[in-house]
Amino acid sequence: MAKYVVSGGRRVAGFAPGDVVDMDDLEGVDVAHLIAAGHLAPHKPAKAVKADVEPQPEPAIEKEEN
Repeated sequence: MAKYVVSGGRRVAGFAPGDVVDMDDLEGVDVAHLIAAGHLAPHKPAKAVKADVEPQPEPAIEKEEN
């Protein structure tokens, strides 16, 4: 299902700028017109970035002799 982010400076169909909505939320709304007018933009979530870090060996624990 397509998701959109409210990108204009005004509320759209009751949603505030920055809100992510889907087609169910926009039922009865002319989505193509809102996209063309700049009020909605396709939602592109940021991809998670995996840390490129090698695991470090655990330090050796020295035992005290009695």
